Amino acid sequence: MTFQRIYRVAFALLLVPAGAGAQQTVERSTSAAADVSVEIENIAGTIRVEAWDRNEVSMTARLGAGIERVDFESDDEGVEIHVVYPRHGRNIEGADLIIRVPAGASIQAEGVSANVTVQNIRGEVDASSVSGNVTISGNTRSVEAESVSGNVVVTAPTTDVRAESVSGTIRLTGNPTGFIEAETTSGDITVEGNQAESVSLHSVSGRVSYRGSLERSGSVNIESFSGTVDFAVPANTIGTFEATTFSGGIANDFNDARPRDTQRHGPGSELEFSTGNGAQIELNSFSGTIRIRRM
Repeated sequence: MTFQRIYRVAFALLLVPAGAGAQQTVERSTSAAADVSVEIENIAGTIRVEAWDRNEVSMTARLGAGIERVDFESDDEGVEIHVVYPRHGRNIEGADLIIRVPAGASIQAEGVSANVTVQNIRGEVDASSVSGNVTISGNTRSVEAESVSGNVVVTAPTTDVRAESVSGTIRLTGNPTGFIEAETTSGDITVEGNQAESVSLHSVSGRVSYRGSLERSGSVNIESFSGTVDFAVPANTIGTFEATTFSGGIANDFNDARPRDTQRHGPGSELEFSTGNGAQIELNSFSGTIRIRRM
């Protein structure tokens, strides 16, 4: 998923915010395979997806005043749920969707000013919002989560996770493993990983923090232009550590290695040490501080 897709419907925010008027509740359901694919679109309000122990997709939609309808369609390829807003109008309220699906389902959910919440889904989850928060929890196989100005929070022991935000914060906890990727412009990034194979974290002005273990063959690339980089791994981590900052400082609390000044290139510092043939770890900040710690 890319931000371009959700920007296509961002202009519909001109229709929303809420006005006064009656709401209506719409309920739909259909039988579904245990690994059904479910696609959901809602401009404003909320999208909430929950797992249950039935081979069935169920929807309860509370539609605000002015909304035309909610389409609920199913075929052999899966289930599509789409809240339909009028092309022109004002004082249109949002919609609140509660979707219950088999635990093995795969989810694709898109909002504009809608908060998106996905709980206890074991399949793949692809969730995005422009100004809403995206929250994913449970034992999810893989996660892709994006928001432009909202926060992204993933508390799932997923094997692969990718998160992106422009001005919101990103929190990846629940000990994700495998491939971990997060990027934000002005928000902070916090990751608590477990036996990660690949870690790629990037922020322009936010703080970037990684705390967790690595695969011995793993790789780490963490960058922040003006924010602090805080990196903490177990004391028995095997690998090569490289840290560079142009005008900031480096604090090493992992071992006795000390940084050296890089006066030839600027007022910054660099640090390199190895604890054996293992993970490749690169930490960079232009003007922020880099701190390396042991857990």
